[in-house]
Amino acid sequence: MSLYAILAAQAEPGNAAARVKLAEAARGLELRGHAIAEYREAARLDPALKAKAEAKVMEIRTEIARALVEDAKQAIDETRFGA
Repeated sequence: MSLYAILAAQAEPGNAAARVKLAEAARGLELRGHAIAEYREAARLDPALKAKAEAKVMEIRTEIARALVEDAKQAIDETRFGA
């Protein structure tokens, strides 16, 4: 069982603050999809968190995009496309 699964099982389903903490843990474990889902759930549970959650989701999506670009650059360098 993963650390995320253990933390998720312990989090109170209706507690927005617990969902934010779970999102932060997931992000720290590089489980970006889970982090996004947890931030969105926190915002659903507590609309006051919507702006913060949306900002965090955008940060994570930017991290994903940067990682994809870096992976693509590395693939191009390693295979020497166009050479």
